[in-house]
Amino acid sequence: MMAFARRVSARSAAAAALATYAARGDSNMDDKQPYRVLVVGAGLGGCLAAKELRRRFGDAAELHVWERATYTAGRFGAVAKAGELRVDLGAQVLSVVDPGDPRALPGHGITRDALDGAWTEVQALEERGLVEPVGNEQLAPTEERLLWPELWRQYAAVGSLSDVCAALLADARPDAVHFGRRVDGLERDATFVVAAAQRDGDGIATPARATFDAVVLAVPAPDALAIDGVADALPSELADLVRRTRYDARTATAVFLRDDDGEASRVLDRVFGGSVERDGLGGLELVHRHGRGGPVVAVVAHSAAAAAVAQQLSVADVLAAIDAAALRPLVVSSKTVRWHCAQMITPLEALRPRNPVDRGPCVCDKSSTLVLAGDYCTQSSFLGAYASSLAAAEAVHRGYLRRGC
Repeated sequence: MMAFARRVSARSAAAAALATYAARGDSNMDDKQPYRVLVVGAGLGGCLAAKELRRRFGDAAELHVWERATYTAGRFGAVAKAGELRVDLGAQVLSVVDPGDPRALPGHGITRDALDGAWTEVQALEERGLVEPVGNEQLAPTEERLLWPELWRQYAAVGSLSDVCAALLADARPDAVHFGRRVDGLERDATFVVAAAQRDGDGIATPARATFDAVVLAVPAPDALAIDGVADALPSELADLVRRTRYDARTATAVFLRDDDGEASRVLDRVFGGSVERDGLGGLELVHRHGRGGPVVAVVAHSAAAAAVAQQLSVADVLAAIDAAALRPLVVSSKTVRWHCAQMITPLEALRPRNPVDRGPCVCDKSSTLVLAGDYCTQSSFLGAYASSLAAAEAVHRGYLRRGC
């Protein structure tokens, strides 16, 4: 009960703060014309970037965040829910390196500042009751789990990883947040004119346009390059480099099960034993267990990786894979997401030796006013996202200082 109360309290605080920022408009804060910065994407990378930008600029920047989903989502924050139970549909844990371990050395796009900063951030999230440590023995030994004892530390969300993103975004004190806003293009003159489509609660889209001094694109590489005008605004060598990054594709399906009499839990106890995760069941890459002791429990299954198009993954497929077809009558609801950009195959860091403009784990134009950031710049982990967001904020601040603002 205390864990539930802590989860609700942390989530409510972040939600209340974000509601305040989302209620603000697109206009400047005052007549001083502060440096206007737009962060596109409110997943983990975008929320971290926004927080780092605020830390560097203070009140000298007017900070806007646009996200096409209706909440802090992305591959880190996407959720499904049934009643009070919320489960993650992308990442299941966040991974960070303990900088006190002698093996924790800078390299591969990760600086010492990033190692220390990411660790400090996660410790603060734990203090706030948003995440808690999870032992390696609880997790499946898949490659992306980074199960290096005592070096990589794993943390699970007390509520959902979307709550983590929301808290980070609230920390950034953005001047305006727009959910349901998809960026379609940008034009560059003295500033950027950014065009978007804003969807309301009925799914009806209306055009939205605004001008900014700098833009950070914290979305997967293909999504960034799909925005009209982005590739042309980058040096051709860098645009080509971003095109050569590669992701695999996966499907995630959450299945919620009624557990009033404990039958679902008994079956899941047999499947998972004392762990919360299994790999290699029925051809699935990963299956994660959520919820204990409540009226509803859930499993989240991830399909095996595909080169381009993720496979279908139905409720029947999931239950058959974990040898629990008998639970079909207990299914309350389900949700499926097909990730076209899932786990990194070829990150930018692997192409770095050929990078003609090396400015750390992000991609910048010559003026550092258009910056691309994400796990594709270094590695798929909380540490990788933090390192890229840190580099992106530093790049934008450099561009600001060069303008003599």
